[in-house]
Amino acid sequence: MDPQLRVRYETQNAISDHADVAPRIGSLGAGRGGKNKSPRLFARRLGMFYDRFTSDLVMQAERVNGLNQSN
Repeated sequence: MDPQLRVRYETQNAISDHADVAPRIGSLGAGRGGKNKSPRLFARRLGMFYDRFTSDLVMQAERVNGLNQSN
């Protein structure tokens, strides 16, 4: 088994939140193959993932934030 520890840094320019750190862990291993079989590889990964804000949500938030509204 080969354990892995990683960190991914996510950011978006259209919103003011620029501190999305996502820890990830994983492991990679190899099993033995039988007669005339190649060895099998196994990979497992687990971590935090962030959804990105689409442009329509960003524009809607700017329209209804109470500061940029026009009469």
